[in-house]
Amino acid sequence: MTLGLMNSQLLLVEDDEENGASLVNGLNGKCDTATVVWVRTAEAAIELLKREKFKAALIDVSLPGISGLELLEWIRSTAETKTLPILVLTHAHSTLVEKVAFASGANAYMLKPADYTELAYYINHSILMAV
Repeated sequence: MTLGLMNSQLLLVEDDEENGASLVNGLNGKCDTATVVWVRTAEAAIELLKREKFKAALIDVSLPGISGLELLEWIRSTAETKTLPILVLTHAHSTLVEKVAFASGANAYMLKPADYTELAYYINHSILMAV
């Protein structure tokens, strides 16, 4: 399954080098000509979101500094990004974190390591639902 993301960008916010590289490589095989833009902090993501448009964002919960859930809240409270489809990723399953993520506006919630076909489905579905 490939995504209909011709000439668009996906934002990946992941601080772990191995997880980030794995996600970029896995998504590159599923995203047609979409570019995966990878940053390692929420602060870097905010700076990018202020000046660039993205089709969707994949955000790790556990980030240094501003957490992934705080970034999600910032995205939803900002006019230019409030409808951006967001998939929250985490290593440790927590029902509380999952509930907070959805209450804060996440479109999907997945455990890592991600199955790339399933991840592509959730990204595509979130983008279609946002249109």
